[in-house]
Amino acid sequence: MWNKYLLLLVCIALCIQGRPPTKVNKKGTVRSLKKKIGRYAKNYKQSYLLKEDGVLGNYKIDAYVHCDPDFEKEFKWNLYKNSHKSNDFSLRRCQLRRKFNKMYDDESFSVKKFFSDANIIYQQFVRKYSTYKLNVTLKKNHRIEIEKKKDLSNSIMNSLSSLVVTKKTQFTSDIPRWRLSFNYITGKKRLIIIDPKHLPGVNMRIFYVIVSYRRYYSRLFNTIGDIYIQFEGEFKKHKVGYFTMNPIKQKE
Repeated sequence: MWNKYLLLLVCIALCIQGRPPTKVNKKGTVRSLKKKIGRYAKNYKQSYLLKEDGVLGNYKIDAYVHCDPDFEKEFKWNLYKNSHKSNDFSLRRCQLRRKFNKMYDDESFSVKKFFSDANIIYQQFVRKYSTYKLNVTLKKNHRIEIEKKKDLSNSIMNSLSSLVVTKKTQFTSDIPRWRLSFNYITGKKRLIIIDPKHLPGVNMRIFYVIVSYRRYYSRLFNTIGDIYIQFEGEFKKHKVGYFTMNPIKQKE
C-alpha cells in the first residue's frame, strides 16, 4: 500500500520538476479541465436526482453465473455448518471450520457420504443458475415481483440421504426487494435487487447490482451489472457473475 503512495508522490514530483507549460498548452489544459468538471457535475446532478419512481416498471434480466472452486468450497462449508446447528452447540465456528477444511480433501466413507449429498445440491444449483432469464417488476415501496420458477428445493429433495435433509434449514422469511443506493464520491446511483433463495441445508441471497444513472446516454441502466451471492449468517458477498437488464416493451 505504501509503495503505491510513494510511486504516486514520485510521479507528482517529476511532473512538477518538468518543463513549465506554454501559455497555449496551459489554456488548452484549463479548457479541457472545465469541460470534464462540467460533464461530471451534470452527470452527478442527474444521477442524484434520479428518484425511485424513475425506475419502476417491467424488466428482463439475462444472467450468467460462473462458480469457481473457492465459491464451491464456501457453498459446501455452509451446508456443513448448518448440518451441525441442531445438535452440536459445543463446536465453535472456528473449530468447525478447521474440521471442515481437514475433511474437504478426505477420502473416508463418512466424509464421502456427506459430500455426496453436498455435491448433489451444489451441482443442481450450478445447473439451474449457470445461465437463466428472469422477468421482474419493480413496484413502489421497494416491492418487487420476480418470475416464479420451479422450486429447486423440491426437485432434488428425493435424491438426498437423511444427513442433509433431516438437518435442513428452515425456509427463509426474507422477501424479495429492491432499492437505490447513491455514492456521494463517485456520483453513481445503483439499483440493487435482493432475491432470497432456499435450498436443502442452506439459505442465501442473490444480489443484482447495476449502475442506474445512464438516462443522459438514452439508457436508464448500464450495459452490464454484477451478481453477488451472500449466504445466510455471513457478511461476505461473493461475486459470481454478471447480467443485463432491459425494459420489457408493453404490447399495444
